[in-house]
Amino acid sequence: MIPARFESLLFSFLLSVFMSCLSTFVAIYTAVGVSQGFLSLWMSAWGNSWAVSFPILLLITPYVRRLTARLIAQPIS
Repeated sequence: MIPARFESLLFSFLLSVFMSCLSTFVAIYTAVGVSQGFLSLWMSAWGNSWAVSFPILLLITPYVRRLTARLIAQPIS
């Protein structure tokens, strides 16, 4: 198992992999459809997208978590 201290890093890594994969698929499919070279085009776009999304997620995840905590209603005691 992975130590808990790496939770934020793992979260950002996994989220960036899945979200960049799905969003580039939709974008490429919408733009060109399934045509010859689709897979190559998609993988190239995915690589570029992931290279940007992972570092950005590392930077913004702590802020988004704090913002989310502020927006969630606290239970009434």
